Amino acid sequence: MKNRLKYALALILAAATVLSFSGCFTITVELPSNNAYADNAGDEFVQTPDGIQADNTAPVDETQADIQVEQPSVPDAPVTEAPTAAPAVDTPAQAPSVTPEAPTAAPAASTPDKLSGQALLTYFNDAVNTVKTQKAGFKKSKLTTIKDLQLSNSAANTLVGFVKGKLLSETEDITEVKKGQSSVSVMSPSGKNYASALTMSDIKNIGVQKSGSGYVITVNLKDETNPTSNGHFSRCMDYMTVDDVEKVYAPKVGATVTRDNIKVTLTNSYAKLTVDANGKVTAYETLVNGVLTMKNASIKKVVTINTDLDITLSSTTKYTNFAF
Repeated sequence: MKNRLKYALALILAAATVLSFSGCFTITVELPSNNAYADNAGDEFVQTPDGIQADNTAPVDETQADIQVEQPSVPDAPVTEAPTAAPAVDTPAQAPSVTPEAPTAAPAASTPDKLSGQALLTYFNDAVNTVKTQKAGFKKSKLTTIKDLQLSNSAANTLVGFVKGKLLSETEDITEVKKGQSSVSVMSPSGKNYASALTMSDIKNIGVQKSGSGYVITVNLKDETNPTSNGHFSRCMDYMTVDDVEKVYAPKVGATVTRDNIKVTLTNSYAKLTVDANGKVTAYETLVNGVLTMKNASIKKVVTINTDLDITLSSTTKYTNFAF
């Protein structure tokens, strides 16, 4: 009985001791001030690593309830303010750097050998025309030569020598023009203020060849029958006309012929221009090949003989000794 009473008293004392200790000890848990849990402040539960939901209150380890644990407060990290940039100093605006462009070289003047067709003909016209426009001095020589003569009347054969002799007796025509003197009436076409006004429709072809440091341009004219002042020969050179045959060549052989029985055919004729490296004219030449046909011409020599007469001739005119 006594033992039981002692056991009961011991239990009462132990309980009283426990109660007295529990009244003296408190547990204080301070959360870190770095807002580590701020993200979950509005949540009723958070997910623990073990997948168990718990409330926002940090769990208390009951085995250490009698120990007061106080987490040291973590001082807030000092806030480092970014240094304030120094105010920009107004500086005068600078013009953007511009790399100067290299000057564009002037296109080199085209030389005749680099030209063809219309461009070459234009070059030819412009160059030879300067002889008249700049009143250059020069020497002109003109020679007409009989290449062939045909008579249809066998009785007139005795007159062939006489006719040829009359025509071949022509002497070379030489004229000189001084620098500064007008050559409008001397240089072909005479009476014009230009030496050439040829177009592509007037010519067969045009070509150029190198000659030393200069160039030779040759223009071959189209054939023409009974040329007139509106024909292409008139735009480049003096030419033989029906009037020339009636008034000049027929009288030379003592022949009489009506205009209607005269035909003049100009063939294989050309104009040839030579220029130096700077494009200045150094020589110019024109050649006219023609056939003068006279039907039923009347030649009087002791007796009168009616015959057809064909005279093949060429007339060459050369211009040299240019002085600009």
